[in-house]
Amino acid sequence: MIEATKNQKMLFVVVAVVTAVYSIFAAVLMTEPGQSLNLPRSWVVAYYHYRWLFIGLNVALLIYLWYLHLSLKIWTRFWMSLATVGVVVCIIAANFLLTAFFPSYQYGANYVSIEEADGILDDNEVVYAVEINGEVRGFP
Repeated sequence: MIEATKNQKMLFVVVAVVTAVYSIFAAVLMTEPGQSLNLPRSWVVAYYHYRWLFIGLNVALLIYLWYLHLSLKIWTRFWMSLATVGVVVCIIAANFLLTAFFPSYQYGANYVSIEEADGILDDNEVVYAVEINGEVRGFP
């Protein structure tokens, strides 16, 4: 078996680090820690809008890392398996965990007039008002 060169080892390490940072950043961005860090909302919206592209990029990085691993044998199968589990967990956390634990009821929302809402809601119920492009909606 041919020993991996220093440049090949460096390439492997760079791909491994980029894959890990990318995966972890996506998971942090799209979960509560990202909100706590006050990351720009435009990042969250952009990630959500293009999430399938970002998931594909993440998987492609992982596949390339496996290719390098199989070619160069730098890490053991244990460390590669651990890295794979980490990437998969990050993909799930970034893209599917929030909706699994906090399902949205907005898909089948009933919109009613202000007069109807006055009859349905209690006076002490909190209502969030959202204005988008001049249209205002309230969400109890």
